[in-house]
Amino acid sequence: MVADEVVAVAADDAWFAARMTQIQFAALAARLKTGRVLDDITNLPHFGTLRRGAQCDPRLVRQWLLNGWSTENLLRINLEHLEGDALSHSLHWAFPQAYYSVYSLTMAYFQTVGYSEQSHTAVIRKFGTEAVCGRYPATVSFALVGGKSRSFHHIEPIPLTNNLQFDESSPDDCNGRICQFLNATRDLDLSSKKADLKFKTARGTHKKKLKPHEWQRVSDQLGPTSLLSLLYRKRLKANYREIDTYLSSAIDAPRLYRAILQTVLTTNFAHELLVTRALGKGGLRGVLPGGVEARFSFLTARLTACESRAA
Repeated sequence: MVADEVVAVAADDAWFAARMTQIQFAALAARLKTGRVLDDITNLPHFGTLRRGAQCDPRLVRQWLLNGWSTENLLRINLEHLEGDALSHSLHWAFPQAYYSVYSLTMAYFQTVGYSEQSHTAVIRKFGTEAVCGRYPATVSFALVGGKSRSFHHIEPIPLTNNLQFDESSPDDCNGRICQFLNATRDLDLSSKKADLKFKTARGTHKKKLKPHEWQRVSDQLGPTSLLSLLYRKRLKANYREIDTYLSSAIDAPRLYRAILQTVLTTNFAHELLVTRALGKGGLRGVLPGGVEARFSFLTARLTACESRAA
């Protein structure tokens, strides 16, 4: 392949990656609504049984909450105050910020109820397991499990007819795109976990092809692929090697930013509801410092909704 053809293929790949990123987060944003999470809580048996863990440290809960909200606030500030090229050039930072905001609220919940997971790998695995088992609101609980034979949980895998056309007003199209996102992410994660496990042949050489039971072992080690897995994958990809993707003409930066923020705020709200219920009397406001709602004005309505639903 000559140099000009290489450049053309790379440009096409960057455009396709940009288009798929735009579609994936538009699909997530269309599904992830705080009102749906509130509706889910009504039918979530686990919600009524939540209690503060014996080892819960309110100081750590507060620290994780403030970390997550501060990072969410950065996304909001960029979307509100940046425009044009400045907003486009900030996009590659939005993905790590999205992941770390959600990770921090996840840790606040884990600390509240007494889960011991700390590392990113362990937290992602636990989040996925809780989602599959029905201990999260269904709206944020979509997940994929299995090796070569896979099954979806809390989402319907709708076949896609066109890879580049997307109708965000169609719930089926949104679910199909999210399932596509889950599948692609699981392919990457299974491949990485397979390399970690270092399968060997009888002769002691590296094993290239695995049998079904070996793929199941890889799957068991990985755990479910969930919303947190998707955010972690994008956090890893969002570096200077990907800058051409985020500057592509296929990216509508304000729209993508809004979709990222919608994904973050809804997932954070789900955790805020769970933490409020588990903390019991006093709820979230009982562990927060004074003035936090003046600092993060977006919190007031969410905290009020949490207290009302957890009562």
